[in-house]
Amino acid sequence: MLEKAFKLIIIIIICLLLFIVIQNFRKIYTEKSIINQLSKKSESYNISNNIIRITEQGYTQSYPEEIQDHFKMVYEINFDCFICLEGLKEIYIFYTELSKIRKIEFCLITTEKSYGYIKSRIDDSLYNYDLFVIQQEFKDDNINLYLLDNLNKIVIAGDIKKYPFLKNEYRKKLNQ
Repeated sequence: MLEKAFKLIIIIIICLLLFIVIQNFRKIYTEKSIINQLSKKSESYNISNNIIRITEQGYTQSYPEEIQDHFKMVYEINFDCFICLEGLKEIYIFYTELSKIRKIEFCLITTEKSYGYIKSRIDDSLYNYDLFVIQQEFKDDNINLYLLDNLNKIVIAGDIKKYPFLKNEYRKKLNQ
């Protein structure tokens, strides 16, 4: 009787271990699959000439060549969307972390036309900021965050809120 109970416990432990191993393989496979889908290396991200630099002090007309020499983190944002504005806080914090690794500029892409409205929404969300706002259409409805190289080629793209493991991929790309 005791021997049967012991065998049953061993079988249960083996099944649990097998389940854990399979779950880990599925997680790794899923992450790799998502990373492969979101790494759109060498695809261009066209940035319009309508660029404004916005700081806490105000906003000024900027020119594309001012941001051409560095990596760019591009966040596509709808300023009327509460979730997008909440995401802006997290992404800006992540941007400041990345800017310690390498020179990088933060750019917001929006279809909003009023810079006063944009600045007021940013003031409500961020403190001590310096970023570029670019008025143009969004590139992709399913992706809102991009890392671009100095030639505006996409290095990696993907939502770090939806896929937190992508933060490491952004770091790796900047460290290369």
